[in-house]
Amino acid sequence: SGDPTFQELLARVRGADLAAFENQDLPFERLMEILDPPRSRARHPLFQVMVSFDATSGVSFDVPGLHAAEYAVRGRESAKFDLNFELREQYDDGRPAGITGVVEYATDLFDRGTAEALAARLVRVVEQLVSDPGLRANQVEVLTAGERELLLTGWNPGARAVPDATLPALFEARVRQHPDAVAVTCGGDSLTYAELNARANRLARTLVERGAGPERFVGVMLPPSTAMIVAVLAVVKAGAAYLPINPALPRQRIDLMLDDVEPVLVITEDVVADGSAADLTDDERISPLRQGNPAYLIFTSGTTGRPKGVVVPHRNVVSLMRGTEDLYGFGTGDVWAMVHSLAFDFSVWELWGPLLHGGRLVVVPADVTRSPADLADLLAAERVTVLNQTPSAFYELIRTGRRDLPLRWIVFGGEALSFERVQEWYATRPDSAARLVNMYGITETTVHTTVLELDADVVSGARSAIGRAIAGLAVYV
Repeated sequence: SGDPTFQELLARVRGADLAAFENQDLPFERLMEILDPPRSRARHPLFQVMVSFDATSGVSFDVPGLHAAEYAVRGRESAKFDLNFELREQYDDGRPAGITGVVEYATDLFDRGTAEALAARLVRVVEQLVSDPGLRANQVEVLTAGERELLLTGWNPGARAVPDATLPALFEARVRQHPDAVAVTCGGDSLTYAELNARANRLARTLVERGAGPERFVGVMLPPSTAMIVAVLAVVKAGAAYLPINPALPRQRIDLMLDDVEPVLVITEDVVADGSAADLTDDERISPLRQGNPAYLIFTSGTTGRPKGVVVPHRNVVSLMRGTEDLYGFGTGDVWAMVHSLAFDFSVWELWGPLLHGGRLVVVPADVTRSPADLADLLAAERVTVLNQTPSAFYELIRTGRRDLPLRWIVFGGEALSFERVQEWYATRPDSAARLVNMYGITETTVHTTVLELDADVVSGARSAIGRAIAGLAVYV
């Protein structure tokens, strides 16, 4: 802990080692019995990296008629640990002559190049500490200049120019381009871009009259429907941020959210407002709407068990769409399925993705989302091209056996993806045109942060992966 010098750290390690020797008579079997660590045939139960130092190498002795010296024998065919650094002090005529070392590594985890790079970093660290024992831990350079450049820039895409616009402004631009195109459907209901925009504008004016505006919150507690989409658009057009509330939540949980946020009002039913259908201007809002103003607030489970509200500004959502547009090439011909609850941040991607690209949004009724077979029927009937799924939901969709889905993109998020489970998709649908993508992110970073496009070769790898940062973001490990 802290930021000790190398000398201070060495003293700490020495003290810990001497204290450990007090228990050197404890049998290993007894130690394992006490600790009872999780067992796996793939690794040592207590540690996976070992560093050993032999200061007795080079010892020799002579007896009459015989000279004896050490001879190193390395005959293990398999590594006992993930990594094993064996360092040996060398002597020349009894005088110290440097240190040599061997790196033993598990080939199913590391390739030769990686093992050599790790060894080189160890040497680099030791050389710095020997030359200046007063160096503090945070002053030690582990990476070469080239490695640092690769980490900071090579593995992170460059920033993209993000339009200085808000969500309603970008949506209204699509309305002007495609007013008669269908914007949203749910069951038998559908609205064109012009109709959706007009209804949202009328409701937005009503919300402004009741106090909604920038830096304020409006609850949206509606079931999946076209009315829910109208309400969300109306809130952001008014300049406020929407607070999605799942009507199925326990009353206590809803009260907790309302007490925490104190929204100016909550929309709980389909409201057909009167008034002008024209787009709102800043003159009509209680204050100007800017990119930095909150667009929505979503509650997460929180690390403490108490739900935590996360506020996300318009800029972040606009940046997300801008950073992924070259990858996906979303357009007016795409049909998106909104499968997730508005209170789950995956819905941000599902809702704004189609509306900001001029596509069609299909709001999936709650009962359909709970039935993989019914969902598959809807995807086929609505000709959905973009499907966003948690991995667990996708595994169930695979089990339906449907091979007639017109999907162009399947985007994963919300939980860890098992490459092994996804192999079944490629094995049973070799001719599918759908491209699968694994994305990772958290609510605080606006839905998605990293992206990895999959194929049969990628998912046949040994472990899952989350890919690289999307354009405009950077990821550090």
